[in-house]
Amino acid sequence: MQVITVTTLVLPGGEIPPGSVIKIPDHFLPRLAGKVEPIGKQVWLEGDDLRTKGYVPDLSGEIVKLTEGNLPLQKILLRRHCEEYDHHHLWRLVECVRRELR
Repeated sequence: MQVITVTTLVLPGGEIPPGSVIKIPDHFLPRLAGKVEPIGKQVWLEGDDLRTKGYVPDLSGEIVKLTEGNLPLQKILLRRHCEEYDHHHLWRLVECVRRELR
C-alpha cells in the first residue's frame, strides 16, 4: 500500500522525511498509526477496528478481503458495518461463497 509520511520515520537505514510517499505492507499500517496516512485506500484495519475514507461501494467485499484469515473478526465487522444497511447481505454473501465453492 502506498502511504504518505506525516512525521519523520527513523529507520535503521536512515530517516524518511514528512511528506514522502512510500510503499509498505498493509499489515504495517496499524504499527505506523499517526506517522503515515494511506493514499488511495478507502478501507483499512487498525487493530480490530475498521477505518473508512469516503463512500465505499462494496464495503462487505472489502471487509472480506481485509479479514480473510480471521473469520471471527470478519463476522463481527460485517455485522457491525453492513447489517444496518441491508439485513440480508450476510445471507447473500454466504450464497455467493457457496456458489464459488461448488
